[in-house]
Amino acid sequence: MSGWQPALVRGTISSLPRQDTALRVTRCSAPTGATCLAGLVLALAPAAARAQVAVGARIGVLFTTDLVHDSIVEPISVQVRPAPVVGLSLEAPLGPPYVVSAGLALSRSNVVAHSATSDVRLTGLTVWHATLAVRRPIVPWLGVEARLGAVIYAPSNRTANLFQDGAPVDATLGAGVQLERGLGAGFTVGLALQYDATRFTTNTLKAQGFAGATVVHRVALSATIRRVVTQGKTGAPAR
Repeated sequence: MSGWQPALVRGTISSLPRQDTALRVTRCSAPTGATCLAGLVLALAPAAARAQVAVGARIGVLFTTDLVHDSIVEPISVQVRPAPVVGLSLEAPLGPPYVVSAGLALSRSNVVAHSATSDVRLTGLTVWHATLAVRRPIVPWLGVEARLGAVIYAPSNRTANLFQDGAPVDATLGAGVQLERGLGAGFTVGLALQYDATRFTTNTLKAQGFAGATVVHRVALSATIRRVVTQGKTGAPAR
């Protein structure tokens, strides 16, 4: 098995003429990711003006289910390998007992065409994930959250693979649970388990006859740290 497999795309993708599309998504860059975070941060402005604001960071690992499945000749799938993930967040009380947060996470891994006989690397893949979440404590050391956002795919190579006609920007919907412990001086550390679901397809896959989109599940396990940086009228930091 070599290159981008005909069984996966119903024809060798490298032999296809490139087509101009009416809708083309440009490659994401660090400034684009920063813009995503800036837009979400604006949602926190009213709460931040009247209460404490906390900044947070996380580091962990991200697991993603298959982007594509096919089985014309033999079962084959396009997979994203487990990826290290880092993220930043900004949060403020929304109204007792809820907390609203805006976050931006970055992961980097490889996209691989997998079959029973071999694995072929197609491209490196950077993924930006901008989110807006609402968290509620269940007990002082345990909280749950609901979140929505957008995932932005930035492949390192677009030649003869499923991203050759553009990389998508897809909405995400998810939930999470956090175990936390206060350390004093405004610091809180914790462990977060976060889940998101999104729908994945590309212009190239559509051109090859792949109807619809694949539901992709993403699970991240992260260590977190948070610190209150602006103290408002509400007193102690939210846990």
